[in-house]
Amino acid sequence: MTSSNLPFLPGYTFEQRKANYGKHQYLEKSAGLSFVKVPTAKPRRGEYVPRPTEDMLVDRDAKVPRSLQPQDPDSVPVWVAYDRKVLRFFGYFKETVDGSPAEHYRIRICVFFYYLEDDTMHIAEPRQTNSGITQGYFVKRHRLEKPGGKGYYVEQDLKVGMSIEVYGKVFKLYDCDDSTRKFYAEELKTPQPKAEVCPEDNFGKSHKVIKKAANKMMNPVKLFMEARLGKFIHHNTKSFLENDRKVLRFFCRWDDTSVYGETNLYILNYYLADATVEVLMIKEQNSGRDPFPALLKRQKLPKSTFEVTPSIINIGALGEGVEYYDAKDFVCGKKINVFNREIQLCACDKFTVDYYQSQFGIDQHACIPLLDEKEVKRPPMVPPPHNGFGSEEDSLGSVLSLVPKAPKMDYKKYNENSRTELRFLAKFAKPQLQDMDREFIVTFYMATEKIGIYEKAKRNSGFIGGKFLERMKVKNHKTGKWYQPKDFRLGALLEMHKYTFKLYQADEFTLKYMEEKHANFPHASIDAIQKILVTKLRGKVKGTLSKLYIKLDLNRDGYLSYKEFDNFLKKSGIELNEHEIVTLCRRFDLDKNGVVDFVEFQKLVRDGDVVARR
Repeated sequence: MTSSNLPFLPGYTFEQRKANYGKHQYLEKSAGLSFVKVPTAKPRRGEYVPRPTEDMLVDRDAKVPRSLQPQDPDSVPVWVAYDRKVLRFFGYFKETVDGSPAEHYRIRICVFFYYLEDDTMHIAEPRQTNSGITQGYFVKRHRLEKPGGKGYYVEQDLKVGMSIEVYGKVFKLYDCDDSTRKFYAEELKTPQPKAEVCPEDNFGKSHKVIKKAANKMMNPVKLFMEARLGKFIHHNTKSFLENDRKVLRFFCRWDDTSVYGETNLYILNYYLADATVEVLMIKEQNSGRDPFPALLKRQKLPKSTFEVTPSIINIGALGEGVEYYDAKDFVCGKKINVFNREIQLCACDKFTVDYYQSQFGIDQHACIPLLDEKEVKRPPMVPPPHNGFGSEEDSLGSVLSLVPKAPKMDYKKYNENSRTELRFLAKFAKPQLQDMDREFIVTFYMATEKIGIYEKAKRNSGFIGGKFLERMKVKNHKTGKWYQPKDFRLGALLEMHKYTFKLYQADEFTLKYMEEKHANFPHASIDAIQKILVTKLRGKVKGTLSKLYIKLDLNRDGYLSYKEFDNFLKKSGIELNEHEIVTLCRRFDLDKNGVVDFVEFQKLVRDGDVVARR
């Protein structure tokens, strides 16, 4: 209704909403008493019905006691009637997970609490251990508005199996509790549908497996600590005592079918003591792959890896209910699953063959070759010839490596032989007329195996004495190898830089050193020479040897010079080189005066004994 005296402007107009101006009747008469009129229907949500006052309930003129006056409990406010009555629904929504190869989405479970007293609602997400996300109150308690501004959610809008949208997120209700079902069935006469199955994501599956392994003996360290605190630990001691250090060894291959994949070779060891398995890689030279110690460290190998994640295996859970590989499962020709790698058993060692034959009656035989193609032997690398710069060892270092390294020295040999030098007198083997009288001192240095030659100076010879050959390593042109200590002996011919030298004399230290180290100098072994003499001359002692001795011993003193003794051996049919003759003469030259005692020599041939040298 609008007054004509007021302008038609905002604030000056009034809309008349009241339609009935009659007086309402709030009391009713019953048995001579006045009572408040009881409403015929239950109060609606949000409507307030005042509690009857004392003046309204009691008729002052009536003589009825107050305790006998009827009271209606349904006339209380709704917020009192439905106080602490909450409807609870269970729902979930899908959250996209970016940048994770293990999962693309995650199911987040939420609980919906609907408060009947004021039609408010709050959404909570149960907290999960080590979830990595913030959980708890998802939506605080207030009245949730429907999308599009179509009002607020009430209890009639909530139903199991439906999807509701709250601030842009779509939730799916899949279940409710028993009290909520009872309220809908008795109060609203609309029973809730049956509960649906909540889907499970990869994170939830792995989390369940981890929770199964909780409160178990997870690793050997924990087993040890529990045992120290007095807990009894069960171990299969019988199997350990019977099968300790017994290992079944298999040779395996894995055909990598990926792009640029190839055949990889492994060794599988099965330990009978505790039924554990390890898979080791066979390292190949120049394979182009970085070597690693083990494809699978020693542990129990599960047959299926669907419920066993690598993290749990690393923790070392006992894994009740998980089926593991046993010794009977390993048969040549079969494939085993090593954490999603199909490894094929090709062959095994002799112990494994005998074990399977005796224990299970299985004939293990190599039925599949390790490699499909025959291995091509790489030809040996032949070093190039020496270029003449520096020593040959230094030049070889630049061939073997891009960054040349200094040749390694045998320091033990150097320290033991640092002062050991073998000296010989030498001359040209085939000298010219002007070289007849030239003499050289050839020195072999045991520490470095180098050779130095010094020429003795002689007056009016026309040659300047001194250093003839710088100390260096020299190759034997006949063998192509460096000269060794065993190549030096009296009478030896040594070719060095197109000069051939003949060694004809050595100093006392050299002869004595070679006799002491006769294992390296076979021509200086007195024992080997004596055996030859005893074998060939024992039958000639009384006859031929005595006659030869009388002919050669001109002064009849019982001694022969080295030259006479050499002639004696040659006429007796014994061929010895110069160094062996000198060694033999030194054996019977007891007084070191350059003659041989023939009596001792006869005694050696006759009795075969060895007289110690004085």
